[in-house]
Amino acid sequence: MKQYIPFVLAYLLLTPLYYWMKPYPLRKWTGVALGLAGLLWILFLPPMLGEIDAGLIAVALVTMGSSLFFSRRRYQDHA
Repeated sequence: MKQYIPFVLAYLLLTPLYYWMKPYPLRKWTGVALGLAGLLWILFLPPMLGEIDAGLIAVALVTMGSSLFFSRRRYQDHA
């Protein structure tokens, strides 16, 4: 059961961030920051923290950062 905890935490923390963050600059720079944090985590931190798979968290950060960055114009008016 412990191996599912990072999946649940990543989902519960990052999914609301994706849907509730609407301003273009905030979405853009949060995406850049999360992507960079995930890449640095992959490069400099160990893949396992005790029995928790920290690599999953790093990949979730990179994925969330890129999805925020590439959908940054989602809530802009196109008129």
